[in-house]
Amino acid sequence: MTENNVMARINGRDLTKEEVQNFINMMGNQGMQFQNEEGLKKVADELVNQELMFLD
Repeated sequence: MTENNVMARINGRDLTKEEVQNFINMMGNQGMQFQNEEGLKKVADELVNQELMFLD
């Protein structure tokens, strides 16, 4: 995995662009609005927030 695929690090765990894309794909038609760089960043931010709440 290359460093540029890492979108965020949460408590030592890498969140990759592939993981974010997989999450978007699971959203079905609703995920279509996130199929761009800005959308990927928004979803990545939300996944980071969820992970942080889980760790808390």
